[in-house]
Amino acid sequence: MMFEQLFDSIDDQKPEMIGFWEQLVNIDSGYHDLAGLEKVCFILEEQFTQLGFQTTVHTYEKAGSTLIADHGKPGPHILLLGHMDTVFPQGTTVTNPFRIEGQMAYGPGVLDMKAGLVQMLFALKALKTVGCNLDGIKVLIVGDEEDGHIQSNVPDLIREIAVETKAALCIESGKQNGEIVLGRKGVGRLMLQVEGKAAHAGYEAHLGANAIMELCHQLIKIEAAATTMEGISVNTGIIQGGSAPNVVPDLAKAEVDVRFEDNHAFDRLEQIVQEIVQQRAINGTTLKLEAVKEYPAMAVTEGNLHLFETIRQISLQNGFGDMQYISVAGGADSSYFAALGVPTICAFGPKGGKIHTLEEYADVESLIERTKLLAAALIELRSDLQNS
Repeated sequence: MMFEQLFDSIDDQKPEMIGFWEQLVNIDSGYHDLAGLEKVCFILEEQFTQLGFQTTVHTYEKAGSTLIADHGKPGPHILLLGHMDTVFPQGTTVTNPFRIEGQMAYGPGVLDMKAGLVQMLFALKALKTVGCNLDGIKVLIVGDEEDGHIQSNVPDLIREIAVETKAALCIESGKQNGEIVLGRKGVGRLMLQVEGKAAHAGYEAHLGANAIMELCHQLIKIEAAATTMEGISVNTGIIQGGSAPNVVPDLAKAEVDVRFEDNHAFDRLEQIVQEIVQQRAINGTTLKLEAVKEYPAMAVTEGNLHLFETIRQISLQNGFGDMQYISVAGGADSSYFAALGVPTICAFGPKGGKIHTLEEYADVESLIERTKLLAAALIELRSDLQNS
């Protein structure tokens, strides 16, 4: 009977959910848009405060704020995890605003992961509406997930929170077929900067040292080295340099994305790259290398499997169908909690696809269904927490 009332409450809230979804999506909140992220954080903090949560906001000079919300006394808890930032530049909402066409909603970050924010908030609202105690539920919503927390202390906050986290539900964007993610590759970044010497490309080219050419030589060697390593892939995603075609460039930069299946593999690649860049191809150039491990790899652990099976059984028992789990190459904050031994599931958000593109979409009915499933799961997980 409790679930019937709970699900009815969520159905009744559908218009409000859609309206709140539209509000969030229509705020530009790319990870560099600190003003937009502040707006989203303020809206979310206000909502959680109204539900009786005690909130804390951590602010940063060069990163979006992180919101932490607790209900009840500090102690063991179930964690709801998400992020408020997107990958889209300021102004995207003007040309690509929130809209619903048929059964799908569109807009920047509509799936990744504004939908997940709506899902967690309205699951909690429904629980409160039917009289459920929310003590022992903690919420962590970060503002720089898409940037890998390179300008914040979020990984340190996660390590502190994980100590008393008994289960972590990451409401990241769901998959097209609704699979739950239990495993993820780790994500790292190599940042290279080459300094050379400028010169006129016609009259005095011999006096210059071409930073772009040196960088290209190094990137080719790094790519070749990575292809020989098992469980490692690299992608040179950004390269910058030069001021004019007739000037020997004196500066060049590149950022290389690294994906790894094993947490030690990135360290091995870093050692190899350090050796590679000691050798210059262009005399007169110097090179600086910075390696950053943004997300650890997320293994499919027994704890993750047990938590998944709990959610799967709730889904089956309430008519939402069977569920499968997968491993993916994308990074997420769920990886931190899993690496710290916390039973964790990810991609618990609505179904959808084409994230990080202007065609990003989310299934509207899936948002309602996943909100019901999350609310039901929180009832059972809180019961297990109280009995442990």
